[in-house]
Amino acid sequence: MSTILVPTTAADPETRLRVRLRQNAAFSALGGVIASVACVPLSDAMGVGGQWWVLLAAGLGLLGFAALVWLAASRPTAKLIGESLEISIADASWVTGSVVVVALGVFSAFGVIVMLAQATVVAFFGATQARYRREAMR
Repeated sequence: MSTILVPTTAADPETRLRVRLRQNAAFSALGGVIASVACVPLSDAMGVGGQWWVLLAAGLGLLGFAALVWLAASRPTAKLIGESLEISIADASWVTGSVVVVALGVFSAFGVIVMLAQATVVAFFGATQARYRREAMR
């Protein structure tokens, strides 16, 4: 069975952390592909049509981030613990940045929904990774 599908409630904290990181990586990769491939129509729908290149850059960045997160999930325990903290900090930064950009009022209603929805998922990943990290350190 793929480790991405292992129920996190039935595993030890280290395994739950690894699974959550892989889920984070998969979500980031999916978002990266969508943002990169559909940057022009997405930027139009989000109300920032002339700024398609920002979505392209974000999408490519997400693909790199996804690769690093996936790699971190396979590290030995000591590195896993340290790198998962860095990933959770990056997740918190992404959420903060998303909220700030939404507050600037540049997006359409669709853009606001997209930004806040993805920020909510990223916040969930960051928070649960931090919890599993603390548990794995005990």
